[in-house]
Amino acid sequence: MNQAFIFDMDGTLIDSERTWQLLEKPMLERVLGKDTVLRLGSTVGLNASQIFERVQKIDPSASFEDIMEGYAGIDLLAVYESSQITSGADELISSLDSKGYKIGLVTQSSQFCVELVLKRLSHAAKIAQTLSLFRHPRLMPKPSPDGYIEILRAFNAEPKRSFILEDSNAGIQSGKSAGAFVIGFRGNLLDGYQQTGADAYVDAMQQVTEIIQNR
Repeated sequence: MNQAFIFDMDGTLIDSERTWQLLEKPMLERVLGKDTVLRLGSTVGLNASQIFERVQKIDPSASFEDIMEGYAGIDLLAVYESSQITSGADELISSLDSKGYKIGLVTQSSQFCVELVLKRLSHAAKIAQTLSLFRHPRLMPKPSPDGYIEILRAFNAEPKRSFILEDSNAGIQSGKSAGAFVIGFRGNLLDGYQQTGADAYVDAMQQVTEIIQNR
């Protein structure tokens, strides 16, 4: 069976979580109120439906339509064109390809966002398959393992011999539940965010190669 290396996107391949925070938090405060957003806590790794599920427990009167309207007003081009591609990401992709890994990407973001990121990667063509869980008709979002299981099957890859690079705890849980070796990437974490549950942690893309070689 093949070995796979699967990337998350936001916060791993691209340092977009910081930009999202600058735009998302004010929007949610406007839609939901500052007290609700304070009680909501971190939204890293969550999609709009998951955020709404949490909000309902705080404020049952909250409207999903209002939240979606708020997200629709965020300029995605501004988010993904102003955010920096993570240093060393292209080099890692090229190195993995030369070692024979099947390379994939699984994200909560829409396919439109995926394309915005791929066009900024020099070695995007080496990513054999991408999977957007955004409003997917069949696959559940992270922390469900559905997305990672799907792409591992598509690659005919053995989970125990494959790697997943994630930044959020929801993503780490998703990868672990899929049976892969999960590396927590800390290079782009928001201040105060604490990762848990990964098999190993790195602060830079260059460290990923060391972990693979030593495993």
